[in-house]
Amino acid sequence: MNPIPDYHPTVISLCDHSGVWSRPFIDAGFLVVRVDPKHSLSGCDHGGRGMGDEGDGSFYKMDDGGYALAITAGELARGLEQEGGYFLDSIYQRRVGYEAFAGMDVWGVLAAPPCTDFSSSGARWFAAKDADGRTEASAQVVRDCLAVVEHTSPHWWVLENPRGRIARVVPEVGKWLMHFDPCDYAGFARFPEREAYTKDTYLYGDFSIALPDSRIEPVYYTDNKGNRGSWQWKHLGGNSERTKELRSMTPEGFAYAFSLAQLRKYGPDVARELQMARDEEWSNVADW
Repeated sequence: MNPIPDYHPTVISLCDHSGVWSRPFIDAGFLVVRVDPKHSLSGCDHGGRGMGDEGDGSFYKMDDGGYALAITAGELARGLEQEGGYFLDSIYQRRVGYEAFAGMDVWGVLAAPPCTDFSSSGARWFAAKDADGRTEASAQVVRDCLAVVEHTSPHWWVLENPRGRIARVVPEVGKWLMHFDPCDYAGFARFPEREAYTKDTYLYGDFSIALPDSRIEPVYYTDNKGNRGSWQWKHLGGNSERTKELRSMTPEGFAYAFSLAQLRKYGPDVARELQMARDEEWSNVADW
């Protein structure tokens, strides 16, 4: 039995644990499959976003209507290469064939591979990471994302990473198509002040760059020592895995603007419905 609806317009979201970037596509009526070992229900998440050992194979529908698949991008890429390949769904103890993905109408692929070993902010550690294999491990995750794109032939695809060396380490990603700061689209977020900050982020792939703007000038906070920073700096500091993950989440305003740009190009009727639904939902934000 194929647990995934056949021939339904689908967005595959790789290295996606939070679901923020892919959620607008669910709102627009698309089937979204979020691939990340952190979706494991056994408690064994095996590392960070899309990295590490195999996930536990959990496959289930999430509260927002998306599907979670607890495997790595690499496992999905290898499975798509193999005729008759399958993964074991640990919840229902069943085999799920990768041909389920081949039967989809894959409309788009989102990929947010870990940036730790590529971002310019960590350049001081590049040499050590190059020497001990961490850089190569991260580069393989990027190649795995590209392999999924190759095997699914989507209408569009995009790979996100902050300003850094990803294109130098993995030249297969090609030249970036656009870059942005979260504040450029903060006006679309439920809580704009939380996204009114700068973080130069680059997008690679083949997609519409006609994103609508809703820029808010960066908002800065000052502590009692005179230090100055963004809302994230004030509220999400520290080195815990939880705060690191929160800081790495795709900005909500950008996620909406990106989805709208793709919908306007590839499905204008769907785009209008999404905008109407979002406007109605956001108008009730005071009740959240």
